[in-house]
Amino acid sequence: MPQAIRKNTALLVIGDAVSFLMALFLTLTLRRGELPSRAVLSEHLVPFVALIALWLVIFFIAGLYDTYVT
Repeated sequence: MPQAIRKNTALLVIGDAVSFLMALFLTLTLRRGELPSRAVLSEHLVPFVALIALWLVIFFIAGLYDTYVT
């Protein structure tokens, strides 16, 4: 696999992970009506990171990170 394709795939995966984490933060903010504390974030972060990893694996298996160059 060429270096440029690996770099693009890594950027896609990192972008998705960051988007999921931002969604967690936004959801907690909207749910509580205020910025979440460190305790609330840490309480939700562990299970959410496991779900992020699962979704990234599912996305990879589904071929969403395949890069086709023609």
